[in-house]
Amino acid sequence: MLYNGMLILAMVAALAVGMAMGYVFKQRLSRKKLESSESFSARIVDEAKKEAETIKKEAVLQAKENLLKAKTEFEKDSRERKAELDNLERRIRSKEENLDRRVDLLSQKEGAIENREKAILQKESQLNEKHERADRILEEQQKKLEQIAGMTSD
Repeated sequence: MLYNGMLILAMVAALAVGMAMGYVFKQRLSRKKLESSESFSARIVDEAKKEAETIKKEAVLQAKENLLKAKTEFEKDSRERKAELDNLERRIRSKEENLDRRVDLLSQKEGAIENREKAILQKESQLNEKHERADRILEEQQKKLEQIAGMTSD
């Protein structure tokens, strides 16, 4: 019986040692799983941070590209509008110069017409004076003729 007792005791001891070793092994396995899970989650977090940083950089780059594109387009539009305004300004300046030339030409023509009118009025005045003088001379000549002839025109 002793042998059976020792055998039972050895089995109980082996079971206890086996359970203790199983427990220790389970703890180590759980710790390794936990460490592996923590490592995996840390890697996932790192990858997510890297991906987020990449996405952020891409978004910033895209925003810069869009800004540069908008700026380039704005500058192009500004140059085109400036060119249009310069063209309009040249056309207006040209029209103003044409109008100034026309005004000068009309002023010259007006001055020439006024000078002609003055000359014509002066000649008309001279003709009227000559006509009056001729009428007076004619009257005087007629009176002299009448006196010489001894007659009157009545």
